[in-house]
Amino acid sequence: MKLVRLALLAAAAAMTVPLMALGAPSAQADSYTVPFKDADSVGTIGFCDKNDRPLTSGSILDVPFAFKAVSDQAAPRAFAIAGRKATLYAYSPIKNVPPGSWISYQMMPSSVYTDVKHPMAAAGYGEPPIQYQVTGAPPTWDGLVQLRILLSAPNTPQRMKPYPTAVIRVTGTTWVMVQGNRNPDCAAGTAQNSNQTLGKGEPTAPPSWAANATTDPSAQASASAEASKDVASIVPTPSSTDGGSVGSDGSTQAAGQGSGSTSVPNVLPIALALLGGTAIGVAVFAWFAARRQS
Repeated sequence: MKLVRLALLAAAAAMTVPLMALGAPSAQADSYTVPFKDADSVGTIGFCDKNDRPLTSGSILDVPFAFKAVSDQAAPRAFAIAGRKATLYAYSPIKNVPPGSWISYQMMPSSVYTDVKHPMAAAGYGEPPIQYQVTGAPPTWDGLVQLRILLSAPNTPQRMKPYPTAVIRVTGTTWVMVQGNRNPDCAAGTAQNSNQTLGKGEPTAPPSWAANATTDPSAQASASAEASKDVASIVPTPSSTDGGSVGSDGSTQAAGQGSGSTSVPNVLPIALALLGGTAIGVAVFAWFAARRQS
């Protein structure tokens, strides 16, 4: 009977691990406190998958990072006119550096959206993964990356502040939302970005500093220095003052890339399948052991 009890305990442990893995992202998000304050952050951003379901975690390699970014702050009157647009940017927080000077990367092209109560930016043709920002400007402050939506309208300078935000935390190749709207109204309206409008069907080309992603600390430091030099020529970092604009909406095609978007699958489902198989095997062993004892 001792053998049977041990086998049953092993089976229970094997089945518990997948449940712990499923709960890990939420637990990490719920227990974490973002260590910085951004005085220009007003309102929050939520992310949506291709089926208009809330997205709160994923792989930094996913293309695109998200299919939609939704603000819970209505567009001001000057930005609620026909032709209004919203653009999503990623920023890498740096200690003792004001948020207006953090290095940024444009995650989604400027998008025309329908609901002025929920400005939205959209991805549709394989816009970049968050890996581009992580590689070009490594998140040295506890793995944190801030996302902002900036608004624009015809004949009106881009609204540089205030802006809605979300914060994600990157660990290895995984990101988890630690601040933001975890249940956005993904179906509140629609959005179409400039790539979709122009019919560009290929992913945007990665900048030179993101072409060869690496986890080596010294290589990341070198990439960060290189990014600091040329990131302004790729996607200019917004000024910390009102007025001005943030570069053009156009994107370039990557040489040799096929049409459509690609994605590197998350390893969690594979791990869960393996653990599930292990649990079944242990349970079968326990059953046979019980029969032998009887």
